[in-house]
Amino acid sequence: QRLVDLLETRFGIDASNSVYGIANEPVVVCGRICCDSAEGRINEASILIEGSSLHSQGMKVRLDTSKLSSLSLFPGQVVAVEGINPSGHCITAFGILTGVPKPLCAAGSSHRALGRAGDRSRRVVVASGPFTTVEDL
Repeated sequence: QRLVDLLETRFGIDASNSVYGIANEPVVVCGRICCDSAEGRINEASILIEGSSLHSQGMKVRLDTSKLSSLSLFPGQVVAVEGINPSGHCITAFGILTGVPKPLCAAGSSHRALGRAGDRSRRVVVASGPFTTVEDL
């Protein structure tokens, strides 16, 4: 539901369409990626999208990704799909949005916030592994 709300408020996109609704014109639907096999291994032939309980009563339909140039999905991922669903059983995807970018903060706002909190100096330490002793090298 949060993805639907973000798409509608930030981009003006109606994303409250049902995954099983017949659509001959492109629509945007939101849902969770699922797999039709018991093993959970996902491939282009086994991708399903499960709609929300609010808009789709939790129904699942096949997701045809053959029109996409590249694809990187995993089971459980929440996505917004733009596509058509001429039969009500399979969405042909033209585009997939896998996340909504966070809004940019205003320039200098983080510096002003630190200044209000006080003029205490801050120090950041970053370390990267793997960590070994000299004898192990």
